Amino acid sequence: MAFAWIRRRSSRRSSPSKRCERSRRWVLAAALLLAGGPAAAIPPSFTARYEVSHSGLTLGEATVRYQQIGADRYRYSSVTRPVGITTMFYNAQIEELSEGRITSDGFKPERYEYDRTGSRAREASLVFDWQALKVRNDVEGKSWDMKIPADALDRMVSQLQLMRDLAESEQNLTYRVADGGKLRVFVLQVLGRERIDTPYGRLETVKIIRKVDTNRRSTVFWCAPALHYMPVRIDHREKGENFRMTLANLTGFKLPDSG
Repeated sequence: MAFAWIRRRSSRRSSPSKRCERSRRWVLAAALLLAGGPAAAIPPSFTARYEVSHSGLTLGEATVRYQQIGADRYRYSSVTRPVGITTMFYNAQIEELSEGRITSDGFKPERYEYDRTGSRAREASLVFDWQALKVRNDVEGKSWDMKIPADALDRMVSQLQLMRDLAESEQNLTYRVADGGKLRVFVLQVLGRERIDTPYGRLETVKIIRKVDTNRRSTVFWCAPALHYMPVRIDHREKGENFRMTLANLTGFKLPDSG
């Protein structure tokens, strides 16, 4: 999944605006991540909408859209925004985009863009040079190059790669993600299968965990094989606070009966 994770919080109790900001960071990744090639395991297009909540309060929603824009090319984008009472404290909208090639090993990003509006506006872009094995980072007017391995991903397309890899084999996975001017290593452990309620009925899922900072932070994913291993629920825990992202609506391919 496109993996973006919550930063460490201060010892003071978080305000609603800070909780929304932290939830936004992981939703986009998670908001984290096909036999015979990606197109064989996921449809040529889909749109998924997720709701983000904390302690039962809905903070926002994230909409992700995947398009196969050519025989071997993809576009994957997301829009995240606050909803309800959260808009009183946080009115930014965040858009992310990943574009690149579809290969026999999965997804190979060529361009990643990030745009946040509002009082804390921020723009960033990454351009991948696979011949030189480097990525060009442009963040808030500053540019620099960073070396990358041949299997590097951006944080958006890692969600698609997760769907692809689980469809091939339900096993532990490691991803190297170019994010924030650093190469981050994400290790995902498969915990087993579990049935959970979704808008499309009670579905069997593959349960996956990523632990960070000696278990002080963790993120758990429930990916449904019946939905091409789409994450239907994501829980993030950090210092006693728990955020949840749940699938609210999905279009673009055949869905199981909800009855």
